Amino acid sequence: LPLSCHYYNETNNECKKYFQSNLHLLLEKIDEQHHNDILKSIIFSWINDKIEHRCLALQLFILFIEIEHDQFDQYLIDIFDFILREFNDIQHDDEEQEKFHDQYIYHLTNVLIYVIKYCPNSLQMLQLRPKWLQLLKLVDEKCLLHPHIWVRFLSAQFFGLLFELNKQEEIVEHIEKYVSQHDNSTTTTTTENGPSPKRLKKSTPVHLDQEPLFIHYVATFDSTMSPLIKIQRLCLCSCSQLKPSNLSEEFSLQITKNLIYLSKLLILSHFKYDVKNDDKSSTSAAIHFRTAERRVISLGNFVDSNV
Repeated sequence: LPLSCHYYNETNNECKKYFQSNLHLLLEKIDEQHHNDILKSIIFSWINDKIEHRCLALQLFILFIEIEHDQFDQYLIDIFDFILREFNDIQHDDEEQEKFHDQYIYHLTNVLIYVIKYCPNSLQMLQLRPKWLQLLKLVDEKCLLHPHIWVRFLSAQFFGLLFELNKQEEIVEHIEKYVSQHDNSTTTTTTENGPSPKRLKKSTPVHLDQEPLFIHYVATFDSTMSPLIKIQRLCLCSCSQLKPSNLSEEFSLQITKNLIYLSKLLILSHFKYDVKNDDKSSTSAAIHFRTAERRVISLGNFVDSNV
């Protein structure tokens, strides 16, 4: 416990690494029963305490995940509930508080990255799937374009790890049925004022829980959008991540990898954005999508030819 407190309060990165290494060694020497006791009696009590204790708990969760791997799955429901709560409750009133909350979001996202790395079975667990979908939506909407560069970097890593789990060909093969299902969910009826679109009641896909998590996410993110448009939206977010000039080489490489993956999905899907609305905003959005798509596809082709 004293070592954990020193670990949290240490500001020197080199010293912090030593504290982390020593904590890791100590935890490795402790048997499973004592692991459970520490987690349940101490660390889980901190997640309902003041934010400094919650932040320390997140950092210690990572150490336990590294040691226990898939055995840590038994705690993930409670941890995911905690992370969801924290993401939704974060508010700040001044610049100093905002800076601390940026660091807090960093730690929240970092735990999810370690879960994907060390607890891959959790991605297929039915009881965790709804929570994974909520977490994906939060990382997508709150972190990909977050003002803090390190939060954006972790969110790019988060999606990069998901992309590594499945080849593009596998994703396209799975996603085709949901694209066609979306396209067939509207029909046209004739009224006194002429033809008008009518949305049919779409049957709920019955096997999404058995699909890769990324497929499940893009197929259910927004029922009014095709999964391919959602993939294109992720492309646009990744393009926006490239805008700052102070990107590290590691961050730039991660963004590029994500863009190549997403652009190949679009290429393999032969996706074309169709303008169905004549109003200026829709036309402008369509042109923006098309331009971004061409840039992303060109980037993917260029990198592939130089690898």
